[in-house]
Amino acid sequence: MQMAGLRLAPIQCFAWAHPVTTGLPSLDYFLSSELIEGENPQEHYSEKLILLPNIGVAYPKPYIPPIVKSRSDYGLSDNDLIMV
Repeated sequence: MQMAGLRLAPIQCFAWAHPVTTGLPSLDYFLSSELIEGENPQEHYSEKLILLPNIGVAYPKPYIPPIVKSRSDYGLSDNDLIMV
C-alpha cells in the first residue's frame, strides 16, 4: 500500500487484484471489465474507470487430493476435539 501511494510514473493504472477502488489519489486509472461492473460504476471508484469489453475471469476448479490419513493414524478417536 505504501508503494501504491507513491507517484512513481506520470500516469499510473491499476487492474484487478481485488475488483475495488484503491482510493489512492496517486493512481489515475482502474482497468476493469464491462461484464462485471454494475450500473454507474464510476461512482464506486476514485480512479477514472476504463471498462474493457468481453473480459472475464474463469478459474478452474482446484484439485483437492483425497485424505490419506485418518484421526486414528494420529492416535485420536472420532470424538476427540481438535483445536486449530
